[in-house]
Amino acid sequence: MTPAAIESKGPIFIVGSPRSGTSILTWCLGQHPNILGLEESNWMAQFALDVASAYRRGSARGERSQLSAMGVDCLDFMATIGHSIERSIVDWKDRFEQMRRASTVPASPQDHPAFKISRGASDPKERWVNGTPEYSFGICALRKLFPAARFIHLVRDCDAAASPMVHFERVAGFKLAETVAKGRELWMTYVRACIAAEEAYGPGIVYRVLFRDLIEQPQPAIERILDSLGESFSVGCVEPLTQKINSSQTDSRRISSDEGDASDVSREARELSQALHQEPQAAAASGQVAISLEEEFERRVDYEMASTEMLQEAQVAHEAAWRELDERTRWALRLNEELSETRDRLLRLQEEFQARTKWALSLQEQLSRLRERTL
Repeated sequence: MTPAAIESKGPIFIVGSPRSGTSILTWCLGQHPNILGLEESNWMAQFALDVASAYRRGSARGERSQLSAMGVDCLDFMATIGHSIERSIVDWKDRFEQMRRASTVPASPQDHPAFKISRGASDPKERWVNGTPEYSFGICALRKLFPAARFIHLVRDCDAAASPMVHFERVAGFKLAETVAKGRELWMTYVRACIAAEEAYGPGIVYRVLFRDLIEQPQPAIERILDSLGESFSVGCVEPLTQKINSSQTDSRRISSDEGDASDVSREARELSQALHQEPQAAAASGQVAISLEEEFERRVDYEMASTEMLQEAQVAHEAAWRELDERTRWALRLNEELSETRDRLLRLQEEFQARTKWALSLQEQLSRLRERTL
């Protein structure tokens, strides 16, 4: 692994259920002099699978394969590529700020002075933060690209998160969930994935934060988060929380007609939400859970490999079908051309036959007149 990758504090990922405040916390941390706040991405976890798949292809034949022959280890290979991504993002921060300034929508939350990409020309911004709920399912994969990465699991009450999911169409034109009950089910899917990562890696890697604490005690909450990240406190990180930013324009406390839904899923989600808000995060990591996540990652790589092979086979079959179609089309065109030529010949023969018939009839008529004169 490259020395730079080892020494780096690493990027920060805010994970958790949709509508749990991942965006606002990203912008909070992005006000820190050393942290660059980014938009949602949702490509890096999949990219980690692609890189792992590429490594398998590059080492499939042992010493006869390039990566194996060079003694390249998979984890080092992935971490080196991840380090390049990490540094590239930091190097592009000036361009990001210029483009953001040029394209900001009037009256957007980011127009507020509390939301800035950088607060001073001297801000080092040596690491970045990304808030993408979908990364809740890719924490193991992201750690392979970014071994020094840290994750903040932001937990919001299941009902408070589920209701905005139904009204998300006001922001993006589509609903995250058709009903609040479905929203609770979706909330639980994301949160369980994050809990597994908490158990696997411990609070030093995946640190749980309650959305309630950000709202009720913003400064102490931000202080604890920055401390867990190894960064000093910056008052600018609290400023975004002084503004009520709710992109769905929906009262998170308003629950639709299924508020009293007593289904097993809703009850389970509420019980889990209550437990997360009452019980502290476990201090120790679980090696067994970490092994389970590693096994799941390898299964996903297997699936990616199998999917790629199936796609390649489908492409080969598709190309063969097109070649056959092209050959048959050219054969049909040739046959059509031959039929056309034959039709033309038949027409010429028919015309010749008609001309000869006409000549024969004319000759017969002449002979008849000559016979009449003779008689």
